[in-house]
Amino acid sequence: MICVEELLQLSAFQNFTLLAGSVGLKRSVSDVVILEYESERGNYEVFHEGDFVLTSLFFAEGHPEKIAPAIQNLIQRGVSGIAIKSVYYRDAPPEVKALTDQAGVPIFTFSNTYMEDIIIAVNDYIRSRNQYALFEKKVQELLNTLPPERVLAIAREIDPRFLPYVTSLYLEPLDTGKESQILRSLNRLNYRRSRLKSARNSLFIKFGQGILLLNQYAEKPPESERRSIRRLLADLEMDSSAYRIGLCDEIYPLEQLDLCVRRSLYACRGAKLRHLALLSYNDLGIDRLLFPLESSHSARTCYEAMLEQIESYDAGYHTKLMQTAESYVAHGGDIAAVSKSLFQHPNTVRYRLQKIKTILDSPDDYEFQVILYLLVRLKGLH
Repeated sequence: MICVEELLQLSAFQNFTLLAGSVGLKRSVSDVVILEYESERGNYEVFHEGDFVLTSLFFAEGHPEKIAPAIQNLIQRGVSGIAIKSVYYRDAPPEVKALTDQAGVPIFTFSNTYMEDIIIAVNDYIRSRNQYALFEKKVQELLNTLPPERVLAIAREIDPRFLPYVTSLYLEPLDTGKESQILRSLNRLNYRRSRLKSARNSLFIKFGQGILLLNQYAEKPPESERRSIRRLLADLEMDSSAYRIGLCDEIYPLEQLDLCVRRSLYACRGAKLRHLALLSYNDLGIDRLLFPLESSHSARTCYEAMLEQIESYDAGYHTKLMQTAESYVAHGGDIAAVSKSLFQHPNTVRYRLQKIKTILDSPDDYEFQVILYLLVRLKGLH
């Protein structure tokens, strides 16, 4: 369900001026309708909860006393907002503003926009939003562990003409704004895509707080062509500096679309952790293993329990075992470097590490080193 505030982001609403009822901007909008002759007939049953009402107040021309009763009736029907086209009135009477403020129903004035254009714009927005929500649900399903035939079926549900090979890119806005801004970006991208020959085999899907770009190929391209997805962004006139980008830099058969999507998401997350604008999956290093491990419920439960043991000891005895562990991993196990960074004697560092080893009940030195490294790195990812 969209809200009034979301509608104001659409270009058709650019010249809307809010008069009163600002506390109701979060009200849900179910439809956009017009009020003209209904007031004359006293027929307000055609209006329903969630309706956003457009009116020129034609029925009240020369009779401003008719406005407040009409607005009161609309409020009682549960409308989400009211917009007056400034044909007969450029402002709402004070009593109308008071009514809408009290009811928390936003009321606006607007001009130079046809009501029919507003209705079309809203309907297009709702339709595209619903389609994006459906695609997002399909992508979310892909991230479960699925057999190749189900992955292929989901791909065909997203696009029945999906080509045999695919790669992906995930773009996360640096300015994590409102969902409506992402949807506007998607609409612009899809419009440009329809006009660009180089982009016709690309799909743009809203996913999470960003945009998933799927690029399709009829045949697996040679190595020299695998960077074409980056050129595509320029062709689409995208300001890539406004996004954090994760790139799956391999081409996969369509039945491995899930792997492809997951890798671009991991790459984007890695870029965020490293404060980079763009990162390829193959440049993630050890995080290629850690990201899937961190997302495993079983593994996460295990390492969170281990972390809790260390952190509880620190809290109970006012020690700094976790800080020492993090410094130890950051300095590659160099006791002298850890000692210097923490302003502690090397023996104090060794004592703390031994204490962690005892807490974790890890008798084997090599196993302890591996566990400690994993714990600290997974803590950083989480």
